[in-house]
Amino acid sequence: MGGTASSNNYAYQNCTWYVWNYFRDVYKTYLPSSLGNGADWAYSLPGTSKHAGAIVSFPGGTYIQFVGGGGFTTASPYGHVAVVTAVYSDGSYQIYSGSTAGVDSYHVSASTPATFVSGGK
Repeated sequence: MGGTASSNNYAYQNCTWYVWNYFRDVYKTYLPSSLGNGADWAYSLPGTSKHAGAIVSFPGGTYIQFVGGGGFTTASPYGHVAVVTAVYSDGSYQIYSGSTAGVDSYHVSASTPATFVSGGK
C-alpha cells in the first residue's frame, strides 16, 4: 500500500512526519502524504492485527499508558501515530514514537485504546 509521492509533506518533526520517514527508511515504502493527523490514520489506512510493522493510531486525548508506569496524553483532537516494533505475549507492545520532543521507544500497555492499521508491512 505504498503511496506514489516520494516526499514527506507532514509537519516537520510531528509524529506523522516520523512514521512516514520510518516507513521510507526501514521498509522502502512511501506512505500517502494525505493521511491527516495521527488520529486520522485509523480511518485512512486498512485495519490490521497488532504486529511488528503495523502502524498504531491513537485518538486525541488518549492517555498512552506505559508498562511499568508513566505515559502521556495525546493532543486533542490531533491524536498520535507510531510504528509497532514488537508485540509481547501479554498483549503489550513496543512502539517507535516521534514528536517535536524527539524520538523514543515506549512499552505500551495492552489496555491503551488504539487502532492498528497497515502501511503495507
